[in-house]
Amino acid sequence: MVRPVSLLEEVDRQLLTHICQDPTINQVYELAKEFAVMVRSHHVEALDDWLFRCKTSSAALLQQFGLRLHQDYAAVQAALATEWSNGQTEGQVTRVKLIKRQMYGRAKLDLLRQRVCTETEPHKVRKSQFIGRRSGCQLYQISLALIYMLVQRPNCTSSDRELASLRME
Repeated sequence: MVRPVSLLEEVDRQLLTHICQDPTINQVYELAKEFAVMVRSHHVEALDDWLFRCKTSSAALLQQFGLRLHQDYAAVQAALATEWSNGQTEGQVTRVKLIKRQMYGRAKLDLLRQRVCTETEPHKVRKSQFIGRRSGCQLYQISLALIYMLVQRPNCTSSDRELASLRME
């Protein structure tokens, strides 16, 4: 529902118009649109006003969402202020763990590396897989370091994983 009204089909546009006649639903819809724009455009200045309007909203779930964001205000502000994201790295870690689990304990480093390498071919790297200045190849190297960490010490902590990724830079 955060898609612009002009991109909706006629039936969906009429339904949205009908639904938004309720003031609470309209407020939730407007705040959701503003939040999406704020996140996409990294507009940090609008965060305080948006959080205040969430907390004073008549929708209880929206109030809770605003309170939770306010509890982690520094992280939310940093996420909006920077263009960097660790989403791609976390996705690679999750994918490697999934592959390791699928191998039912047979995941020695050489076999696991072979399986990950065959699933990550260079021609499959899309433009959307680039984050800031970090290329897909660098993320691939980081994921190989994480594979090594997971195979050598399966119960390693996230700080160990972060150290492994820093070593690859």
